[in-house]
Amino acid sequence: MGTDHNDTILLFTFLFLALTVWGTSLFESLQLPVLHFTVVMVAFGVACGGLVRLFYPDEDFTNETFNDGVFFRAILPPIIFAAGYSLDARTFFSNWWQITLLGFGCTVITWLSLAFFGLALQKWGWARADLTSTEFLILGAVLSSTDTIAVVSLLQPEAAPTLYCILAGEGVSNDGVSVVLFRTVTNTATDDTDGTLDVGALVAEFCKIFSLSVILGVAAGMAASLTAKYTRKTAFEVEVTILVLWGLVAYFLAEAQETSGIISLFVCGIVMGRYATQSLSKEAQTVSLHALNSVSYGLQALIYTSIGFFSWMYLGDDFIFTGIDGVREDVLLGVGLLGALVVLRGVVVFSFMSLANYTANPDQKLSYREMGVIWFGGIIRGVLAFALSVSMSEEYAPQRDGLVTTTYVIVIITIVVGGIFAKPVFRVFNVPLTVEQARARSDAQPEKALVLDGPPSPADSATTKCSCCVKLGSALVAAFVAIERKFMQPVFGKAQPDEQQRQLVDNQSQSMGTFGPGSPLETEPSENQHCV
Repeated sequence: MGTDHNDTILLFTFLFLALTVWGTSLFESLQLPVLHFTVVMVAFGVACGGLVRLFYPDEDFTNETFNDGVFFRAILPPIIFAAGYSLDARTFFSNWWQITLLGFGCTVITWLSLAFFGLALQKWGWARADLTSTEFLILGAVLSSTDTIAVVSLLQPEAAPTLYCILAGEGVSNDGVSVVLFRTVTNTATDDTDGTLDVGALVAEFCKIFSLSVILGVAAGMAASLTAKYTRKTAFEVEVTILVLWGLVAYFLAEAQETSGIISLFVCGIVMGRYATQSLSKEAQTVSLHALNSVSYGLQALIYTSIGFFSWMYLGDDFIFTGIDGVREDVLLGVGLLGALVVLRGVVVFSFMSLANYTANPDQKLSYREMGVIWFGGIIRGVLAFALSVSMSEEYAPQRDGLVTTTYVIVIITIVVGGIFAKPVFRVFNVPLTVEQARARSDAQPEKALVLDGPPSPADSATTKCSCCVKLGSALVAAFVAIERKFMQPVFGKAQPDEQQRQLVDNQSQSMGTFGPGSPLETEPSENQHCV
Protein backbone atom coordinates (compact mmCIF):
# COMPACT_ATOMS: atom_id res chain seq x y z
CA MET A 1 0.00 0.00 0.00
CA GLY A 2 1.12 3.55 -0.66
CA THR A 3 1.76 6.24 1.83
CA ASP A 4 -1.57 7.91 1.14
CA HIS A 5 -3.40 4.69 1.94
CA ASN A 6 -1.43 4.32 5.17
CA ASP A 7 -2.42 7.84 6.13
CA THR A 8 -6.03 6.93 5.40
CA ILE A 9 -5.80 3.88 7.63
CA LEU A 10 -4.34 6.03 10.43
CA LEU A 11 -7.09 8.59 9.88
CA PHE A 12 -9.80 5.95 10.21
CA THR A 13 -8.02 4.39 13.19
CA PHE A 14 -7.79 7.54 15.30
CA LEU A 15 -11.20 8.81 14.18
CA PHE A 16 -12.85 5.58 15.25
CA LEU A 17 -10.71 5.48 18.39
CA ALA A 18 -12.09 8.89 19.39
CA LEU A 19 -15.60 7.69 18.60
CA THR A 20 -14.91 4.49 20.52
CA VAL A 21 -13.91 6.30 23.72
CA TRP A 22 -16.87 8.65 23.39
CA GLY A 23 -19.28 5.82 22.59
CA THR A 24 -17.92 3.77 25.48
CA SER A 25 -18.67 6.56 27.95
CA LEU A 26 -22.23 6.76 26.62
CA PHE A 27 -22.52 2.98 26.72
CA GLU A 28 -21.43 2.80 30.35
CA SER A 29 -24.02 5.43 31.28
CA LEU A 30 -26.75 3.05 30.05
CA GLN A 31 -25.75 0.50 32.73
CA LEU A 32 -26.86 -2.47 30.66
CA PRO A 33 -27.05 -5.80 32.52
CA VAL A 34 -24.84 -7.44 29.86
CA LEU A 35 -22.11 -6.47 27.39
CA HIS A 36 -18.84 -4.99 28.58
CA PHE A 37 -17.25 -1.97 26.90
CA THR A 38 -14.36 -4.10 25.56
CA VAL A 39 -16.81 -5.77 23.20
CA VAL A 40 -17.92 -2.33 22.02
CA MET A 41 -14.30 -1.39 21.32
CA VAL A 42 -13.72 -4.56 19.30
CA ALA A 43 -16.93 -3.90 17.35
CA PHE A 44 -15.77 -0.36 16.55
CA GLY A 45 -12.49 -1.80 15.31
CA VAL A 46 -14.29 -4.25 13.03
CA ALA A 47 -16.37 -1.38 11.62
CA CYS A 48 -13.23 0.71 11.05
CA GLY A 49 -11.48 -2.13 9.21
CA GLY A 50 -14.61 -2.78 7.16
CA LEU A 51 -14.70 0.81 5.96
CA VAL A 52 -11.05 0.63 4.89
CA ARG A 53 -11.77 -2.53 2.88
CA LEU A 54 -14.86 -0.87 1.42
CA PHE A 55 -12.96 2.19 0.18
CA TYR A 56 -10.05 0.12 -1.14
CA PRO A 57 -11.57 -3.17 -2.36
CA ASP A 58 -8.74 -3.95 -4.78
CA GLU A 59 -5.86 -3.37 -2.39
CA ASP A 60 -3.71 -6.18 -1.02
CA PHE A 61 -3.93 -6.02 2.77
CA THR A 62 -1.88 -9.14 3.48
CA ASN A 63 1.12 -7.09 4.63
CA GLU A 64 -0.98 -4.77 6.83
CA THR A 65 -0.93 -6.89 9.95
CA PHE A 66 -0.63 -6.36 13.69
CA ASN A 67 2.74 -4.72 14.46
CA ASP A 68 4.08 -6.42 17.55
CA GLY A 69 7.07 -4.05 17.65
CA VAL A 70 4.81 -1.02 18.07
CA PHE A 71 2.80 -2.85 20.71
CA PHE A 72 5.78 -3.87 22.86
CA ARG A 73 7.68 -0.58 22.47
CA ALA A 74 4.98 2.10 22.44
CA ILE A 75 1.67 0.74 23.72
CA LEU A 76 2.43 -1.77 26.47
CA PRO A 77 5.03 0.20 28.55
CA PRO A 78 2.69 3.07 29.59
CA ILE A 79 -0.02 0.58 30.59
CA ILE A 80 2.35 -1.47 32.76
CA PHE A 81 3.97 1.63 34.26
CA ALA A 82 0.60 3.10 35.21
CA ALA A 83 -0.37 -0.18 36.86
CA GLY A 84 2.76 -0.30 39.01
CA TYR A 85 2.89 3.40 39.82
CA SER A 86 -0.74 3.67 40.93
CA LEU A 87 -0.51 0.52 43.01
CA ASP A 88 -1.71 0.57 46.61
CA ALA A 89 1.32 -1.26 47.96
CA ARG A 90 -0.31 -1.87 51.36
CA THR A 91 -3.14 -3.92 49.89
CA PHE A 92 -0.94 -5.53 47.25
CA PHE A 93 1.71 -6.86 49.61
CA SER A 94 -0.82 -7.93 52.22
CA ASN A 95 -2.18 -10.28 49.51
CA TRP A 96 1.18 -11.22 48.03
CA TRP A 97 0.70 -14.94 48.69
CA GLN A 98 -2.53 -15.17 46.68
CA ILE A 99 -1.09 -13.02 43.87
CA THR A 100 2.06 -15.15 43.74
CA LEU A 101 0.09 -18.38 43.57
CA LEU A 102 -2.00 -17.06 40.68
CA GLY A 103 0.53 -14.90 38.85
CA PHE A 104 3.37 -17.39 39.04
CA GLY A 105 2.10 -20.84 40.02
CA CYS A 106 -1.09 -20.80 37.97
CA THR A 107 0.74 -19.38 34.94
CA VAL A 108 3.44 -22.06 34.96
CA ILE A 109 0.89 -24.86 35.44
CA THR A 110 -1.25 -23.45 32.63
CA TRP A 111 1.78 -23.26 30.34
CA LEU A 112 2.82 -26.88 30.85
CA SER A 113 -0.73 -28.26 30.87
CA LEU A 114 -1.73 -26.56 27.62
CA ALA A 115 1.48 -27.76 25.95
CA PHE A 116 0.87 -31.40 26.95
CA PHE A 117 -2.83 -31.21 26.10
CA GLY A 118 -1.92 -29.80 22.70
CA LEU A 119 0.25 -32.84 22.08
CA ALA A 120 -2.69 -35.04 23.02
CA LEU A 121 -4.96 -33.17 20.60
CA GLN A 122 -2.37 -33.70 17.91
CA LYS A 123 -2.59 -37.47 18.40
CA TRP A 124 -6.39 -37.23 18.14
CA GLY A 125 -6.15 -35.39 14.82
CA TRP A 126 -7.14 -31.96 16.21
CA ALA A 127 -3.81 -30.32 15.36
CA ARG A 128 -1.29 -30.30 12.56
CA ALA A 129 0.82 -33.43 12.49
CA ASP A 130 4.05 -31.47 11.87
CA LEU A 131 3.83 -29.35 15.03
CA THR A 132 6.81 -30.01 17.33
CA SER A 133 6.95 -30.15 21.11
CA THR A 134 8.83 -26.84 21.11
CA GLU A 135 6.00 -25.18 19.21
CA PHE A 136 3.47 -26.52 21.69
CA LEU A 137 5.57 -25.14 24.57
CA ILE A 138 5.67 -21.77 22.79
CA LEU A 139 1.92 -21.88 22.23
CA GLY A 140 1.38 -22.78 25.88
CA ALA A 141 3.45 -19.77 26.95
CA VAL A 142 1.46 -17.51 24.61
CA LEU A 143 -1.90 -18.74 25.90
CA SER A 144 -0.86 -18.55 29.56
CA SER A 145 -1.21 -14.76 29.35
CA THR A 146 -4.55 -13.61 30.81
CA ASP A 147 -6.52 -10.40 30.27
CA THR A 148 -8.46 -9.40 33.39
CA ILE A 149 -9.47 -5.91 32.19
CA ALA A 150 -13.07 -6.92 31.51
CA VAL A 151 -13.53 -8.02 35.12
CA VAL A 152 -11.29 -5.53 36.95
CA SER A 153 -12.82 -2.50 35.23
CA LEU A 154 -16.29 -3.46 36.47
CA LEU A 155 -15.28 -3.74 40.11
CA GLN A 156 -14.83 -0.75 42.39
CA PRO A 157 -11.73 -1.18 44.60
CA GLU A 158 -13.65 -0.16 47.73
CA ALA A 159 -16.45 -2.69 47.11
CA ALA A 160 -14.17 -5.74 47.37
CA PRO A 161 -10.60 -4.55 48.01
CA THR A 162 -9.04 -7.99 48.41
CA LEU A 163 -10.69 -9.42 45.31
CA TYR A 164 -9.90 -6.32 43.27
CA CYS A 165 -6.24 -6.28 44.21
CA ILE A 166 -5.79 -10.01 43.60
CA LEU A 167 -7.35 -9.73 40.14
CA ALA A 168 -5.30 -6.67 39.21
CA GLY A 169 -2.11 -8.06 40.72
CA GLU A 170 -2.50 -11.36 38.93
CA GLY A 171 -3.16 -9.57 35.65
CA VAL A 172 0.14 -7.69 35.67
CA SER A 173 2.31 -10.40 37.23
CA ASN A 174 0.85 -12.99 34.88
CA ASP A 175 1.76 -10.85 31.86
CA GLY A 176 5.33 -10.61 33.05
CA VAL A 177 5.69 -14.34 33.81
CA SER A 178 4.12 -15.37 30.50
CA VAL A 179 6.56 -13.15 28.58
CA VAL A 180 9.45 -14.65 30.57
CA LEU A 181 8.22 -18.15 29.73
CA PHE A 182 7.88 -17.21 26.07
CA ARG A 183 11.40 -15.82 25.89
CA THR A 184 12.79 -18.71 27.88
CA VAL A 185 11.45 -21.28 25.43
CA THR A 186 12.39 -19.30 22.33
CA ASN A 187 15.90 -18.56 23.64
CA THR A 188 16.61 -22.21 24.48
CA ALA A 189 14.88 -23.74 21.46
CA THR A 190 17.32 -25.79 19.37
CA ASP A 191 17.61 -25.89 15.62
CA ASP A 192 16.93 -29.62 15.55
CA THR A 193 14.04 -30.73 13.38
CA ASP A 194 12.50 -32.63 16.26
CA GLY A 195 12.27 -29.40 18.29
CA THR A 196 13.96 -30.82 21.43
CA LEU A 197 14.79 -28.64 24.43
CA ASP A 198 17.34 -28.82 27.21
CA VAL A 199 15.23 -28.84 30.39
CA GLY A 200 18.11 -27.73 32.60
CA ALA A 201 18.88 -24.79 30.32
CA LEU A 202 15.17 -23.96 30.27
CA VAL A 203 14.96 -23.64 34.06
CA ALA A 204 18.24 -21.72 34.28
CA GLU A 205 17.16 -19.28 31.57
CA PHE A 206 13.84 -18.64 33.31
CA CYS A 207 15.49 -17.91 36.66
CA LYS A 208 18.05 -15.63 35.01
CA ILE A 209 15.48 -13.60 33.06
CA PHE A 210 13.08 -13.25 35.99
CA SER A 211 15.66 -12.33 38.65
CA LEU A 212 17.57 -9.92 36.42
CA SER A 213 14.32 -8.18 35.44
CA VAL A 214 13.43 -7.60 39.09
CA ILE A 215 16.94 -6.31 39.90
CA LEU A 216 16.90 -3.87 36.99
CA GLY A 217 13.44 -2.63 37.96
CA VAL A 218 14.45 -2.02 41.57
CA ALA A 219 17.66 -0.26 40.50
CA ALA A 220 15.83 2.05 38.09
CA GLY A 221 13.14 2.79 40.69
CA MET A 222 15.74 3.70 43.30
CA ALA A 223 17.60 5.92 40.83
CA ALA A 224 14.34 7.66 39.97
CA SER A 225 13.56 8.17 43.65
CA LEU A 226 16.96 9.74 44.30
CA THR A 227 16.57 11.97 41.25
CA ALA A 228 13.12 13.11 42.40
CA LYS A 229 14.42 13.72 45.92
CA TYR A 230 17.06 16.15 44.71
CA THR A 231 15.01 17.87 42.01
CA ARG A 232 13.98 21.45 42.65
CA LYS A 233 10.21 21.73 43.04
CA THR A 234 9.91 24.60 40.58
CA ALA A 235 7.72 23.00 37.88
CA PHE A 236 5.65 19.85 38.19
CA GLU A 237 6.14 19.19 34.46
CA VAL A 238 9.84 18.55 35.11
CA GLU A 239 9.10 16.18 37.99
CA VAL A 240 6.56 14.15 36.03
CA THR A 241 8.83 13.98 32.97
CA ILE A 242 11.69 12.63 35.06
CA LEU A 243 9.50 9.84 36.44
CA VAL A 244 8.27 8.83 32.99
CA LEU A 245 11.77 8.82 31.53
CA TRP A 246 13.11 6.63 34.33
CA GLY A 247 10.24 4.22 33.72
CA LEU A 248 11.21 3.99 30.04
CA VAL A 249 14.83 3.45 31.08
CA ALA A 250 13.77 0.48 33.23
CA TYR A 251 11.77 -1.07 30.38
CA PHE A 252 14.28 -0.68 27.56
CA LEU A 253 17.26 -1.51 29.78
CA ALA A 254 15.64 -4.86 30.52
CA GLU A 255 14.78 -5.36 26.85
CA ALA A 256 18.37 -4.56 25.85
CA GLN A 257 19.56 -7.25 28.26
CA GLU A 258 17.04 -9.68 26.71
CA THR A 259 15.09 -9.98 29.95
CA SER A 260 11.48 -8.95 30.67
CA GLY A 261 10.71 -5.26 30.30
CA ILE A 262 7.23 -5.85 31.70
CA ILE A 263 8.47 -7.15 35.05
CA SER A 264 11.23 -4.56 35.24
CA LEU A 265 8.86 -1.66 34.52
CA PHE A 266 6.19 -2.94 36.91
CA VAL A 267 8.70 -3.30 39.76
CA CYS A 268 10.15 0.11 38.93
CA GLY A 269 6.66 1.62 39.09
CA ILE A 270 6.06 0.08 42.53
CA VAL A 271 9.35 1.45 43.89
CA MET A 272 8.71 4.89 42.41
CA GLY A 273 5.15 4.92 43.71
CA ARG A 274 6.46 4.15 47.19
CA TYR A 275 9.51 6.45 47.44
CA ALA A 276 9.67 8.93 44.55
CA THR A 277 6.15 10.25 45.13
CA GLN A 278 7.11 11.32 48.67
CA SER A 279 9.56 13.82 47.19
CA LEU A 280 7.18 15.21 44.57
CA SER A 281 5.18 18.37 44.95
CA LYS A 282 1.44 18.05 45.50
CA GLU A 283 0.77 19.11 41.91
CA ALA A 284 3.21 16.55 40.52
CA GLN A 285 1.68 13.75 42.61
CA THR A 286 -1.81 14.48 41.29
CA VAL A 287 -0.83 15.15 37.67
CA SER A 288 1.45 12.10 37.37
CA LEU A 289 -1.20 9.68 38.60
CA HIS A 290 -4.08 11.01 36.51
CA ALA A 291 -1.95 11.53 33.40
CA LEU A 292 -0.59 7.97 33.47
CA ASN A 293 -4.03 6.47 34.05
CA SER A 294 -5.53 8.56 31.22
CA VAL A 295 -2.83 7.48 28.77
CA SER A 296 -3.26 3.88 29.92
CA TYR A 297 -7.01 3.98 29.29
CA GLY A 298 -6.54 5.45 25.82
CA LEU A 299 -3.98 2.83 24.86
CA GLN A 300 -6.21 0.03 26.13
CA ALA A 301 -8.98 1.39 23.91
CA LEU A 302 -6.51 1.40 21.01
CA ILE A 303 -5.45 -2.21 21.44
CA TYR A 304 -9.03 -3.51 21.70
CA THR A 305 -9.96 -1.51 18.63
CA SER A 306 -6.91 -2.95 16.85
CA ILE A 307 -8.05 -6.51 17.59
CA GLY A 308 -11.24 -5.83 15.64
CA PHE A 309 -9.56 -3.70 12.98
CA PHE A 310 -6.99 -6.30 11.98
CA SER A 311 -9.56 -9.08 11.80
CA TRP A 312 -10.22 -7.97 8.21
CA MET A 313 -6.54 -8.27 7.35
CA TYR A 314 -6.41 -11.79 8.74
CA LEU A 315 -9.45 -12.69 6.66
CA GLY A 316 -7.68 -11.83 3.40
CA ASP A 317 -7.73 -14.29 0.51
CA ASP A 318 -4.05 -15.15 0.76
CA PHE A 319 -3.49 -15.05 4.48
CA ILE A 320 -3.99 -17.07 7.61
CA PHE A 321 -7.63 -18.14 7.63
CA THR A 322 -8.08 -19.05 3.98
CA GLY A 323 -4.76 -19.37 2.21
CA ILE A 324 -2.85 -22.00 4.21
CA ASP A 325 -3.37 -25.73 4.47
CA GLY A 326 -4.31 -27.02 7.90
CA VAL A 327 -6.66 -24.20 8.87
CA ARG A 328 -9.28 -26.69 10.05
CA GLU A 329 -6.78 -28.26 12.43
CA ASP A 330 -5.70 -24.83 13.68
CA VAL A 331 -9.27 -23.87 14.56
CA LEU A 332 -9.94 -27.27 16.17
CA LEU A 333 -6.76 -26.92 18.20
CA GLY A 334 -7.92 -23.51 19.41
CA VAL A 335 -11.34 -24.80 20.43
CA GLY A 336 -9.84 -27.82 22.19
CA LEU A 337 -7.29 -25.77 24.10
CA LEU A 338 -9.98 -23.28 25.10
CA GLY A 339 -12.08 -26.05 26.60
CA ALA A 340 -9.08 -27.39 28.49
CA LEU A 341 -8.26 -23.88 29.67
CA VAL A 342 -11.72 -23.37 31.18
CA VAL A 343 -11.52 -26.59 33.19
CA LEU A 344 -7.86 -26.18 34.14
CA ARG A 345 -8.39 -22.61 35.33
CA GLY A 346 -11.20 -23.70 37.63
CA VAL A 347 -9.21 -26.54 39.17
CA VAL A 348 -6.10 -24.43 39.77
CA VAL A 349 -7.89 -21.34 41.09
CA PHE A 350 -10.10 -23.16 43.59
CA SER A 351 -7.20 -25.34 44.73
CA PHE A 352 -4.70 -22.52 45.15
CA MET A 353 -7.10 -20.06 46.75
CA SER A 354 -8.28 -22.70 49.21
CA LEU A 355 -4.63 -23.28 50.09
CA ALA A 356 -4.15 -19.52 50.51
CA ASN A 357 -7.19 -19.35 52.80
CA TYR A 358 -5.52 -21.84 55.10
CA THR A 359 -2.73 -19.37 55.95
CA ALA A 360 -4.67 -16.10 55.55
CA ASN A 361 -6.25 -13.89 58.18
CA PRO A 362 -10.07 -14.05 58.31
CA ASP A 363 -10.54 -10.66 56.64
CA GLN A 364 -8.27 -11.72 53.76
CA LYS A 365 -9.95 -15.02 52.97
CA LEU A 366 -11.79 -15.41 49.72
CA SER A 367 -15.22 -16.98 49.50
CA TYR A 368 -16.05 -19.54 46.82
CA ARG A 369 -18.08 -16.84 45.09
CA GLU A 370 -15.03 -14.60 44.81
CA MET A 371 -12.98 -17.56 43.60
CA GLY A 372 -15.57 -18.01 40.86
CA VAL A 373 -15.02 -14.42 39.70
CA ILE A 374 -11.24 -14.98 39.67
CA TRP A 375 -11.77 -18.16 37.64
CA PHE A 376 -13.86 -16.36 35.05
CA GLY A 377 -11.59 -13.31 34.82
CA GLY A 378 -8.53 -15.44 34.11
CA ILE A 379 -10.11 -17.30 31.19
CA ILE A 380 -10.05 -14.27 28.90
CA ARG A 381 -7.04 -13.98 26.58
CA GLY A 382 -6.20 -10.57 25.15
CA VAL A 383 -3.89 -8.59 22.96
CA LEU A 384 -0.67 -9.61 24.76
CA ALA A 385 -1.25 -13.25 23.80
CA PHE A 386 -1.93 -12.23 20.22
CA ALA A 387 1.15 -9.95 20.12
CA LEU A 388 3.37 -12.77 21.40
CA SER A 389 2.05 -15.11 18.72
CA VAL A 390 2.68 -12.56 15.97
CA SER A 391 6.23 -11.97 17.25
CA MET A 392 7.14 -15.64 16.75
CA SER A 393 9.82 -16.46 14.20
CA GLU A 394 9.75 -19.36 11.75
CA GLU A 395 13.31 -20.13 12.85
CA TYR A 396 12.03 -21.90 15.97
CA ALA A 397 8.34 -22.15 14.99
CA PRO A 398 8.05 -23.37 11.38
CA GLN A 399 4.24 -23.52 11.72
CA ARG A 400 4.06 -19.92 12.95
CA ASP A 401 1.01 -18.98 10.87
CA GLY A 402 -0.98 -21.89 12.23
CA LEU A 403 -0.11 -20.95 15.81
CA VAL A 404 -1.19 -17.36 15.13
CA THR A 405 -4.52 -18.66 13.80
CA THR A 406 -5.08 -20.79 16.91
CA THR A 407 -4.24 -17.88 19.21
CA TYR A 408 -6.48 -15.45 17.32
CA VAL A 409 -9.43 -17.83 17.55
CA ILE A 410 -9.05 -18.10 21.33
CA VAL A 411 -8.51 -14.34 21.79
CA ILE A 412 -11.61 -13.37 19.80
CA ILE A 413 -13.87 -15.97 21.44
CA THR A 414 -12.79 -15.16 25.00
CA ILE A 415 -12.94 -11.37 24.55
CA VAL A 416 -16.43 -11.45 23.04
CA VAL A 417 -17.90 -14.12 25.31
CA GLY A 418 -16.13 -12.74 28.38
CA GLY A 419 -17.28 -9.20 27.59
CA ILE A 420 -20.88 -10.30 27.17
CA PHE A 421 -21.08 -12.37 30.35
CA ALA A 422 -18.79 -10.37 32.67
CA LYS A 423 -21.65 -8.52 34.39
CA PRO A 424 -23.93 -11.58 34.66
CA VAL A 425 -21.06 -13.51 36.29
CA PHE A 426 -20.92 -11.00 39.14
CA ARG A 427 -24.67 -11.37 39.65
CA VAL A 428 -24.52 -15.16 39.54
CA PHE A 429 -21.75 -15.27 42.14
CA ASN A 430 -23.42 -12.48 44.13
CA VAL A 431 -20.26 -10.36 44.33
CA PRO A 432 -20.88 -6.60 44.80
CA LEU A 433 -19.58 -4.31 42.05
CA THR A 434 -20.04 -1.01 43.86
CA VAL A 435 -19.71 0.32 47.38
CA GLU A 436 -23.48 0.73 47.59
CA GLN A 437 -24.02 -2.93 46.73
CA ALA A 438 -21.43 -3.99 49.29
CA ARG A 439 -23.10 -1.92 52.02
CA ALA A 440 -26.54 -3.26 51.12
CA ARG A 441 -25.23 -6.79 51.31
CA SER A 442 -23.56 -6.23 54.69
CA ASP A 443 -26.70 -4.56 56.08
CA ALA A 444 -28.81 -7.55 55.10
CA GLN A 445 -26.77 -9.86 57.40
CA PRO A 446 -28.33 -13.18 56.47
CA GLU A 447 -28.87 -15.46 59.41
CA LYS A 448 -27.40 -18.46 57.64
CA ALA A 449 -24.55 -18.19 55.19
CA LEU A 450 -24.86 -19.98 51.88
CA VAL A 451 -22.47 -22.76 51.01
CA LEU A 452 -21.01 -20.64 48.21
CA ASP A 453 -19.99 -17.98 50.70
CA GLY A 454 -17.00 -20.18 51.33
CA PRO A 455 -14.62 -21.34 54.00
CA PRO A 456 -14.24 -18.21 56.19
CA SER A 457 -15.83 -18.56 59.59
CA PRO A 458 -15.73 -16.58 62.86
CA ALA A 459 -13.58 -19.26 64.39
CA ASP A 460 -10.84 -18.70 61.84
CA SER A 461 -7.80 -17.19 63.58
CA ALA A 462 -4.10 -17.63 63.87
CA THR A 463 -4.66 -20.98 65.57
CA THR A 464 -6.01 -22.47 62.34
CA LYS A 465 -2.96 -21.41 60.33
CA CYS A 466 0.15 -23.32 59.54
CA SER A 467 2.53 -22.28 62.35
CA CYS A 468 5.58 -22.59 60.09
CA CYS A 469 4.10 -20.15 57.58
CA VAL A 470 3.19 -17.74 60.38
CA LYS A 471 6.67 -17.75 61.91
CA LEU A 472 8.46 -17.47 58.58
CA GLY A 473 6.16 -14.70 57.36
CA SER A 474 6.47 -12.76 60.61
CA ALA A 475 10.26 -13.01 60.55
CA LEU A 476 10.47 -11.80 56.96
CA VAL A 477 8.07 -8.93 57.63
CA ALA A 478 9.94 -7.83 60.74
CA ALA A 479 13.26 -7.88 58.89
CA PHE A 480 11.90 -5.89 55.99
CA VAL A 481 10.25 -3.31 58.27
CA ALA A 482 13.60 -2.77 59.98
CA ILE A 483 15.39 -2.29 56.65
CA GLU A 484 12.60 -0.04 55.44
CA ARG A 485 12.71 2.28 58.44
CA LYS A 486 16.48 2.45 58.95
CA PHE A 487 17.73 2.56 55.35
CA MET A 488 15.22 2.65 52.50
CA GLN A 489 12.98 5.42 53.83
CA PRO A 490 15.72 7.88 54.85
CA VAL A 491 17.76 7.38 51.66
CA PHE A 492 15.11 7.16 48.94
CA GLY A 493 12.07 8.79 50.56
CA LYS A 494 11.63 11.95 52.57
CA ALA A 495 14.75 12.84 54.48
CA GLN A 496 12.72 13.98 57.48
CA PRO A 497 9.17 12.58 57.50
CA ASP A 498 6.71 14.65 59.47
CA GLU A 499 5.47 13.61 62.89
CA GLN A 500 2.19 12.22 61.58
CA GLN A 501 3.97 9.96 59.10
CA ARG A 502 6.46 8.83 61.75
CA GLN A 503 3.57 7.89 64.05
CA LEU A 504 1.95 5.90 61.23
CA VAL A 505 5.20 4.00 60.68
CA ASP A 506 5.49 3.21 64.38
CA ASN A 507 1.89 2.01 64.60
CA GLN A 508 2.27 -0.15 61.53
CA SER A 509 5.51 -1.70 62.75
CA GLN A 510 3.76 -2.74 65.98
CA SER A 511 0.94 -4.32 63.98
CA MET A 512 3.30 -6.37 61.80
CA GLY A 513 3.97 -9.00 64.44
CA THR A 514 1.85 -11.60 62.66
CA PHE A 515 1.75 -12.73 59.07
CA GLY A 516 -1.35 -10.93 57.83
CA PRO A 517 -2.81 -7.60 56.81
CA GLY A 518 -0.63 -4.54 56.42
CA SER A 519 2.49 -4.00 54.40
CA PRO A 520 6.03 -3.09 55.35
CA LEU A 521 6.16 -0.97 52.23
CA GLU A 522 3.18 1.33 52.76
CA THR A 523 2.93 3.66 55.70
CA GLU A 524 -0.21 5.33 54.45
CA PRO A 525 -1.76 4.92 51.00
CA SER A 526 -2.05 8.11 49.00
CA GLU A 527 -5.52 9.48 48.60
CA ASN A 528 -5.04 9.33 44.85
CA GLN A 529 -3.76 5.76 44.76
CA HIS A 530 -5.66 2.56 44.26
CA CYS A 531 -4.56 -0.99 43.61
CA VAL A 532 -4.11 -0.63 39.86
